[in-house]
Amino acid sequence: MKQGDVNKMRKLFHSKGIVTYTDLIVGLPEETLESFLGGLEMVMTPDLNDHWVIHLCNILENSEMSEPEYLSRYRIETRTCAVTMTLRIHDTDSVKENEIIVIATSTLPRPDWERAYDVGYLCAALHNFRLAFFVMNLLKARFGIDHTAFISFFLDTVREQPVRRPVLH
Repeated sequence: MKQGDVNKMRKLFHSKGIVTYTDLIVGLPEETLESFLGGLEMVMTPDLNDHWVIHLCNILENSEMSEPEYLSRYRIETRTCAVTMTLRIHDTDSVKENEIIVIATSTLPRPDWERAYDVGYLCAALHNFRLAFFVMNLLKARFGIDHTAFISFFLDTVREQPVRRPVLH
């Protein structure tokens, strides 16, 4: 869908009291740090009925993305990790599963992927869990400060001065 159509649909749903959900995926081929942050910025609206979540790009067995030619064409780098849902189960008899996640591509090198991950998940905490939802929306409405710029500044400040901000660090 084109972004204009998405916005029209959101307005229609909201007028009928229907909450909207958007899924974002970090690590897709041809995505850049800038395009991911731009998409993230678009889903962070001031409307309390807009919800969104970030997923890590997974390589699924027997998918086009799992083919060696595809992995090579987009220079996809992966890591095998425990499936996070199984980590929440405290049953020692449960089956331990792994997933293959994308951590770099030709257009999203590893440092950019890490930045997208950090900014994205901090945005999710501060925006979706409403920890800084109103502050972030005020900064954007009154001063034109993008949510992702605020989060980036926050992350950089905490990382540059960990001794002065040990709790945040």
